[in-house]
Amino acid sequence: VIAGTDFVVFELSEFARDYFTHTFDGTYPSNTLWMTVEATLFNDQTAIRSENANYLAFDGYNNFKDGLNSEGSRAELMTTKTLRIPLDESVVIPVFSEEVISVTNYSNADTGIPDNTFWNEQTEEWQLNIANWDSAESTDTIVISDVTEISSSKIQYYVVDSDVDIVTISTTGNTYNIIVDAFECSKFGKRKITFINKHGAYEDLWFTGTFKENTDLSSENYTSSNINFTNMNYDVNKAQNNRFHINSKKSFTINSGFVHENMNSSFEELLMSENVWMTDSEGIIYPITPNNKSFEHKTHIVNGLINHELRFSYAFNNNNTVI
Repeated sequence: VIAGTDFVVFELSEFARDYFTHTFDGTYPSNTLWMTVEATLFNDQTAIRSENANYLAFDGYNNFKDGLNSEGSRAELMTTKTLRIPLDESVVIPVFSEEVISVTNYSNADTGIPDNTFWNEQTEEWQLNIANWDSAESTDTIVISDVTEISSSKIQYYVVDSDVDIVTISTTGNTYNIIVDAFECSKFGKRKITFINKHGAYEDLWFTGTFKENTDLSSENYTSSNINFTNMNYDVNKAQNNRFHINSKKSFTINSGFVHENMNSSFEELLMSENVWMTDSEGIIYPITPNNKSFEHKTHIVNGLINHELRFSYAFNNNNTVI
């Protein structure tokens, strides 16, 4: 005890992070872990008190403005309120089973009556007035069940198809909507990028703009002598300057296609993520690394139609250097 202060402060997140491993093979696991803290405080050889506590750990982060020891969102594990999905494709929505009660999707039958879609300036998201929908609208509700002791059930993923118009997520204290914007894929193809977002959950973004791939090369050089001292000559067809340790690595530039401005948060979290994968147009999954050093938060009033151009590297060498 120093000057009457009978406590010590430890930062626990760095200990917990060592136990997280993230992989993606097309399935979406609940990447949470239980952490048990057992601490005994001593003053010299005298035990003052002992404490035990259990925590559910997420591999996420908070913002500076959230302050010290902010728990983060329990009701919303995805910051965007708009989903852009190519026709006949889908994305997943992560929900926290301890907080979310149910997830309901609404699909408008669309017999010609306008949906009354409008941009809400206050919440900066698209809104749909469901009261103006056709009477033949369809709904589908999934009740979220929580198993208290099992960490693999804490984050659950709800699949949203392109034929859904709006998703309503009901929590213990609130209800919020996510707008689904389905669109026809362009001539550049479609690629899905999956990443661990700021809440520690998997999130999907579809990219349908231009795609350009590059191969970056690296090597070392040395100069050798080709003189044949037997006949005091050298072979002019044999190289004097030689390369070795030749490696190649592929990178690419990809455009999002036109997106909504309230999706800026998802693109920013993608560039902040340490774990990112791309599912290409043939369904093959590759680990990738973001290369952008800055990100512009584009708005409709300034930029008009919004497209984000991002740069990535494949997270492995092109030639096999594992063995």
